[in-house]
Amino acid sequence: MGAACLFATFITPLGWHIYQGTSSTLGNFVQGYITEWWPYYRNISMPGSIPGIMYVVIFVALELRYRGFCPIEARLLSWLFLFLGIYQFRYMSFFFIFSTVPLALHLDRLLPKRPDSGVERSLSLVGILVACALPLVFLWMEPALGFPPMVSEQDVQYLETHFPHARLLNHWNYGGILIFRTRGAIPVFVDGRASTVYPESVLRDYFILGQRDVNETGWNTVLAKYKIDTVLWMKTHEELRHFLVGKRGWKEAYRGAYASIYVKP
Repeated sequence: MGAACLFATFITPLGWHIYQGTSSTLGNFVQGYITEWWPYYRNISMPGSIPGIMYVVIFVALELRYRGFCPIEARLLSWLFLFLGIYQFRYMSFFFIFSTVPLALHLDRLLPKRPDSGVERSLSLVGILVACALPLVFLWMEPALGFPPMVSEQDVQYLETHFPHARLLNHWNYGGILIFRTRGAIPVFVDGRASTVYPESVLRDYFILGQRDVNETGWNTVLAKYKIDTVLWMKTHEELRHFLVGKRGWKEAYRGAYASIYVKP
C-alpha cells in the first residue's frame, strides 16, 4: 500500500513537487491560523462534539479492558491516528475509519456467543431499523454535507463584470473560489494554498487583517503597500464596514448573499 501511494504521487499533475509543498507547509506559521491543523481540543464545540468524544472514550475503555484480544495489526493504525488526531484535528477522521475494526471485534466479544431467540430477534429488529433509517438520515443531512456557502456565483459575477482590473484584497476563504470561478481572470491577494504559493511576507501581512477585530494600522499599511483599490470580504464583518466606509471614506459598491465589495473612491 505504501508503494502504491508513492507511485500515485508521480501520476498526479504535481508529481514529486507535492513533497515540496508538504515540506513548505509543515512547520510554517500559517498552520496556526488553519483550523484543521489545530489540536483536537481547539476544535471541540458543544454539543456537536459529544458523540465523537463518547466514541473515543468507549474505544479506549474497550481497548484497555480487552487489550490482549484484538490482533495488533487491527489496533495499530487506530491508536496511531488517535494520537495524531489529538495533536492535529485533520487526522481524527482516519481514527474513526480504522477504529471500526477493533471496536467491532470488542463488541463481538461482549455479545453472548449463543444468544437466545429473544436477543437475536431484538438485534435483527435493530439492524433492520438502522438500515431503513440510513437513507432518511442521509436525505436530512445531505444539504449540510457540502462546503459551507461563502461566496455566491452572483458575488463573483458582479466583481468580474464591474471590477475586472481591480487590485483586489480578498478574504482567505474566497481566493480558491475566485480562481475556480474566474479561471484566474482576476488575480487574488491570497488563497488556501498559503506557503506553497505566496511569499511569507505577504502571508504575514494578510494575517494581520484576517481577524474579527480590525487592526486599523495594519489595514492602512497593507492597503497602501499593495495599492489596493477593491476589497472583497464577508458582509457580516461590521467592524470592517465601519472602518472602510466610515473612517476611510470607501464605498460599499455591492452587498450580496455572503460577501461585500468595497471600492476606493
